[in-house]
Amino acid sequence: MKTLRRRRCAELGALYHRVGGINMMRCAYCGDPRECLDHVPPLAIVDLIDIADFRHKGGVLMLLPSCFECNAFLAAKPICSFDQRVAALHEIYSRKINPVNWSDDELRELGRGLKSFVTNRQRRNRRLIAKLRGIEELLLGGRPRPTPFRGDEDAEKNAPGAIETVPGAFSGLRKVS
Repeated sequence: MKTLRRRRCAELGALYHRVGGINMMRCAYCGDPRECLDHVPPLAIVDLIDIADFRHKGGVLMLLPSCFECNAFLAAKPICSFDQRVAALHEIYSRKINPVNWSDDELRELGRGLKSFVTNRQRRNRRLIAKLRGIEELLLGGRPRPTPFRGDEDAEKNAPGAIETVPGAFSGLRKVS
């Protein structure tokens, strides 16, 4: 698997371009520290799209800074635009949050094993809520969005449509409290 991925990176790596306008040391999605780069669209599906047609329609093959968790959740999902990937992460993190919170009194009543499980779950919930808040901050305009650039003569022509807004993609957003 890793050998195939390395080969795909070597074959297609020159087609992907880093973006500007954002902090490259932070995840472009949730704002956590960057741990890797996310290929948009994913390397796994780039064979399924006609790259020339994709570029002609304004698409740009982008490399975005990402944390491992956001990158893993997006994986090889056939999502080709930044806005669609952000919306998908918002939905994923919203579903993974467990709204049940245990009080200190309830935790004291539990045995050591169950107490450890519950406290680890609560810690995970807090981390997911922080990621979801970072995504919502991006969606609500509190953080800059990536600006694609390709470094060639037609970059201006291709850049405007590269990050497209999907109609209705962000309807129904709710603020995490």
